[in-house]
Amino acid sequence: MRFKTAAVAALGAVAAAIFYKRSEHEKKTVKTEYYKLITDKLSGDLRLVFISDLHSRSFGPDNEELTDRIKELHPDAVLIGGDMMTCGKRTDKAPLMDVTVNLLDKLFEAGLPVYYAEGNHETRMFERFAGTYEKWKLRYNDSINPLMHYLDDAYALLPEKAGVKGSRARVFGITLGGEFYERRKPGINNKHVMPENYIEDKIGYPRKDEFTILLMHSPLYLKEAAKWGADLVLSGHFHGGTIRLPFIGGLMTPQLQFFVKECAGVHRDGDTTMIVNRGLGTHSINIRFNDFPEISCIDITGTKEEDGNNI
Repeated sequence: MRFKTAAVAALGAVAAAIFYKRSEHEKKTVKTEYYKLITDKLSGDLRLVFISDLHSRSFGPDNEELTDRIKELHPDAVLIGGDMMTCGKRTDKAPLMDVTVNLLDKLFEAGLPVYYAEGNHETRMFERFAGTYEKWKLRYNDSINPLMHYLDDAYALLPEKAGVKGSRARVFGITLGGEFYERRKPGINNKHVMPENYIEDKIGYPRKDEFTILLMHSPLYLKEAAKWGADLVLSGHFHGGTIRLPFIGGLMTPQLQFFVKECAGVHRDGDTTMIVNRGLGTHSINIRFNDFPEISCIDITGTKEEDGNNI
């Protein structure tokens, strides 16, 4: 009996060591996922890179690996879904911003326009460290840096590409209240109910003749975003589910929901598509298993005919 117990303990220790080694490998290994959409609201092609949930992680010295991977994709714009730093609930120390600042500066040096929406950690920084937050937002005011669009309940147009006129894409960024990130009783689909017209009250209405992108950190509100009128929703927050199981998906969200299908990948509601990024970093539960950090590369093909006067 003692031999069996010792053998089981030894096997458990080996399995734990393999799991840990694999998790550490995955946390350092970024994968690019490619997505394709077709719309009759745009003319010409558009390539976007979407990243989220960096949590101050660096890939290579000064994040060179991450920035080089993004630049190699030659995107028309980089969209960011929030939680680029970590702001603890109980710490008295303001979040460290150097990694995020360095990454953004490298994207600007490459001439890439950036559209940045807030996640729950930016919101928490505003609530707990207002001075740090205000300096952060001031640094990236678009009147100072025209390549930066900080979308705190705001919107901005994507730049028109040369030779592609007569159609526009508009990016909205909604800052969800802290109640939407509260931990709930463990369950499969347990979430805070979004009040009627919540999105409209915060950011207004989209234009029907424009391709509308909504940066919304939590992926739990696709139905509400579709009703509002989004063509494309970009979310993160769930870190892919931490541990991804074959044929099932993500195991657990940061809000202690289990087996939530929206942990990663593509989801649809009517004419609305939502892409959920697995995130780049971790916090609190520093594990990734079958859940590589993600750069989302989104190719949008427009089928709208161009105005005859355009080049």
